[in-house]
Order: sequence, then structure tokens, then C-alpha cells
Amino acid sequence: MDIREATKGLKRKGSGFITVKQNGGKEHKFTSVDLHDFGNDKGGLMVGGDYETYHMIDFGYPARSTDGSHKAHYKKDFSDPYMTWSYSDREGMTHVADKGELNVTFSNYLNAAKGSYSFETKEGTKFEGTFDLKAG
Repeated sequence: MDIREATKGLKRKGSGFITVKQNGGKEHKFTSVDLHDFGNDKGGLMVGGDYETYHMIDFGYPARSTDGSHKAHYKKDFSDPYMTWSYSDREGMTHVADKGELNVTFSNYLNAAKGSYSFETKEGTKFEGTFDLKAG
């Protein structure tokens, strides 16, 4: 699923933050965020972005997630079709994950999520960060 299609109509009404570092560089913190569940059979989305730009980070969590602590491996633990993990930088380049890992603790019926993620593109670019989100 393409991020622009998945987020169509979402207004990033959540609260909290998502951080991102590219290849261990300077950390960027997004505070315009959302946590959105697409239903039991589809999983959900965590997204952070700068208002009115395509500078954003997005990654998902697997279908049938429940409150509690979980570890998931992208793409292995994600059903098809799954949400593409990606980072769109300030220069307009989109980096798409080839593999990744999500460590998350959900609470409040999937309306709060806290944890860390990392992913790598086919070209070897690495991204990592933390998040602490509440659905809007």
C-alpha cells in the first residue's frame, strides 16, 4: 500500500513524536504525528511529517496486533498487502525499506504505541528512531 494513498484524509491528529536518523547522522524529531489502526485484518500505520511538505516517515505494524509488547520484522511478519515503510527526505527523495524491525508496546486498545524501529533500503541506507504516540 502506498503511503500517500493510505494517509489520504488523515489529518495527523495524534500526539507525541517520532525520531529518525539516517545512517547514524543527526536526529530529526517529528511532532506532527498520527497512529492509525486499519482494523484487525490490516494492521496499522505510524506516521510523522512536517506540515505541508513531503518530508515524512512512515511505518506500519502487523495485522492482529494487540496491547502489550511485540517485535515484528518487516516484511516477514506483514501480510500481503502490507504497508510500505519509507522515509521521504527534505530533498524530495523517498527511501523505501527492504527489511526492518519494529519493537513496540501498545496500550489503550492500540491507541498508544511506544518503541523503536529500524530499516534498511536495498541500497544499504539505514534509518532508525524511536516513537511515543497516541492516536488522535
